[in-house]
Amino acid sequence: MSARHLQRAGLLLALAASGCGDPNGTTAPQAPARNEISAEQRAELARLADPASWELLEAERLDGWPKKLRDPRSGLVFALLPAGEFSMGSSTYAAEMPRHLVRLSRPFYMSTTELSVGAWKRYVELHGGDPAPPIASDDPTLPATNLSWHDAQAYAKTYGYALPTEAEWEYACAGGIAGATPWWSEAASLERRAWIHANAGERLHPVGTREANEHGLHDLLGNAWEWCEDTFMSGYAVADPAVAQVDPLWTQTPPHRVLRGGSWFTMPPAHPTDRTADLPAARSAFYGVRLVKRLPPSSIK
Repeated sequence: MSARHLQRAGLLLALAASGCGDPNGTTAPQAPARNEISAEQRAELARLADPASWELLEAERLDGWPKKLRDPRSGLVFALLPAGEFSMGSSTYAAEMPRHLVRLSRPFYMSTTELSVGAWKRYVELHGGDPAPPIASDDPTLPATNLSWHDAQAYAKTYGYALPTEAEWEYACAGGIAGATPWWSEAASLERRAWIHANAGERLHPVGTREANEHGLHDLLGNAWEWCEDTFMSGYAVADPAVAQVDPLWTQTPPHRVLRGGSWFTMPPAHPTDRTADLPAARSAFYGVRLVKRLPPSSIK
């Protein structure tokens, strides 16, 4: 069994020992009724889905778009990632093979942190969010965990966001980053940028409290696993690793959905290619979410 398979087994044991419930899905307790919003409020949410209407945080532009924006509806801050090409996967672990070329054809925004408890509560209280998910903490600064893939999708749909594809997620974590020594390959630099088993004290930490990576994104490794859009397959179905896959999204039959990034329980080494999966209805105190906002081709300036 590989080191990463052992790590996954350890995660499942930790879930059972901590009383977090069945990692393949939990039954939520009876929740308060959803705070329904009006058709006019929904129309206003949709109208403000265009990033051009969001709050400017950084005037510098990339591909014609501001590098950092805040969506006043959700309160989330987004950083712009450029279109680009990178090598995805690894040549070491079967689930990450083969290492192959990927091209992301247009820029996109990604939230600079994992979704926080405070942002989730805002969604429930103001925008008709489902109060059923048993969020693991009342601390508004912590990542919102115990969210299923379905919960994350419902949040994303409300604001016109999406879950990142695996390719978008790995590119955001590691792609386009220059330097002979990646930051995640050295213990000291990894711990400056990630809450993992070595420094987290066996608990979640407030979002955005570790250093950002070169794209301005925090906590991509560690703290909480992050749901992705794709279905999980053990390895990538790539005919020719040297021919770039353009904007790949894996939606094959297997029901399991991908999670990326590891958690506070992750043992070094942590790596951008690490991946695991669970059923889309599964809720776990280790599972959180990060959002993207894709720019339609017609809007690229």
